[in-house]
Amino acid sequence: PVAGVEGTGTAPDALVLLEWSCRLMAAPEAGATARVEALWRRCRDGGFAWAASEAAALLAHLGGRAAARDEAQAFRERTGTVGLVGTLTLGEPWERTLEALAALGQEPQEAEGPAVERRLVWFLKLGEGDGEGEPVQFRPAEQHRSAKGTWTRGRTVPLSELHTLSGRPECLSAQDHRICTAIALRSDRWQPDQVSYEISAEAALAEMVGHPLLFWEDNPRLRLELVQGEPELIVRERGEVLELTLLPASRGEGRVLVLRDSPTRLRLVRLDAVHSRLSALLEGGLVLPSRARERLRQALGPLASRLVVQSDIGSLDASATPVSADPTLHLHLLPSGAGLAVELLVQPFGAGGPAYVPGQGGTTVAALVGGQRCRRGFRWSGPRAAVCR
Repeated sequence: PVAGVEGTGTAPDALVLLEWSCRLMAAPEAGATARVEALWRRCRDGGFAWAASEAAALLAHLGGRAAARDEAQAFRERTGTVGLVGTLTLGEPWERTLEALAALGQEPQEAEGPAVERRLVWFLKLGEGDGEGEPVQFRPAEQHRSAKGTWTRGRTVPLSELHTLSGRPECLSAQDHRICTAIALRSDRWQPDQVSYEISAEAALAEMVGHPLLFWEDNPRLRLELVQGEPELIVRERGEVLELTLLPASRGEGRVLVLRDSPTRLRLVRLDAVHSRLSALLEGGLVLPSRARERLRQALGPLASRLVVQSDIGSLDASATPVSADPTLHLHLLPSGAGLAVELLVQPFGAGGPAYVPGQGGTTVAALVGGQRCRRGFRWSGPRAAVCR
């Protein structure tokens, strides 16, 4: 911004000087001293006394020019003003972090609010898919807390009520309001008086990721977890050959698919043009001789950062950060008739990563976890392997 001001013959305003001062004081740039000195002289010659004094103070900070420091000090004493430069305290990043930590410990703890008596829940039902993800049906319901402290079955809330802000129940969370923006009003071209309300599954699902109140329509007591995922490339070594498979296999560019990882976990996957072309190339699977593994690494290396990769031949993504695998077994107890069903899962990257059935999958997995590409090597042995078997 300052470069544009320098050639106009006008004085830079306070915000421009503040931005420039903060930036150059925090991290001086090559050639900054000469540019600040030129700005100082132009402001002084043009009669912009305040701007000249700030530029002079910044020049003194950068290069220790005695004349500039004296001019800035004289202006402040004469006018009784406090300059921008000199009042800014810019510490090291670790100092600012320590200050923030200290302030965090001194913040008063918020008192627990009253118990929530109403809530909006979303019941999901997956239709019969085509092998490339399953269509989803939604049913919002408003539940009340009973006298026993349990939640009622709930009243189905029509989409017409959720479409407008004024018609929505007060119990909606901020995430619920974002989901409701996916509801649209439809009218018949030939019968405009007949209207209906539809919810865009793609838009709604994108906002439902991480929602704490998702349940199965067919099993209302079973809570669901919806996580953001990526297409998965599986590289298996079987004897003298390598087998490549892409999941889900779909050529639909821009499609949003829902995949069932487990009875309590759904994964939302968005396919782009690259995934579509890769799916076409690997349609039906690809089989390579084992001697082609290095060429395979070179070919897939640039693509590995866009996928979750399970590999028996090591990591295909050299940029992924190696991390230690979490071997914790997660035991899920699920209602099954009059009893319970047991499900074992492992999340090698922790709660934010993909989940797998123990003992299955490649020896190396790379995935996007918390915005960072990570990879881990993992083999099951000892007691845990015995439990899984």
